[in-house]
Amino acid sequence: MSLQFTSQKLTSSRLILFDGRKLISGLIPDAGTIHAHGSETVQIPLCLIYDDIKSTYADIQPGSIIPYKVKVDLIVDVPVFGRLTLPLEKNGEIPIPYKPDVDIEKIKFQKFSFEETVATLHLKLENKNDFDLGLNALDYEVWLCDVSIGGAELAKTENIKRNEGKALVIP
Repeated sequence: MSLQFTSQKLTSSRLILFDGRKLISGLIPDAGTIHAHGSETVQIPLCLIYDDIKSTYADIQPGSIIPYKVKVDLIVDVPVFGRLTLPLEKNGEIPIPYKPDVDIEKIKFQKFSFEETVATLHLKLENKNDFDLGLNALDYEVWLCDVSIGGAELAKTENIKRNEGKALVIP
């Protein structure tokens, strides 16, 4: 026996940022039928509220964390039970990254010749974000009078704590 769930409509899919301002809303008048043990991808046409989106620009600062809330009311017609409303809600945060300040503190040359250059690069990275920053990749190249004299890349990942600095030594 196969039960059919006929969705009359999916309503009010919205993303809310900053003090309950509604930025996106959507409505599906009839999403169709979802069979028992089945699944269906439903496209929701969205309406953007430009005035509310524009008013958030001043509140979004690089390095900050933006809270969000998504609310969806799924309304389905179920045989025997009738119309059921299933409220769904998801809260979370979106980090808005600010690029770290990178300063070269020094370059220490162990060997410098026409055949080979061996050096260690000492960097200071400053994380200006309100969240930890993971450094997964870093590569560099050193130039002297328009001639590349060497380069390397970060061998391991690093974590820079929020609003802190970290010294890196890269061979």
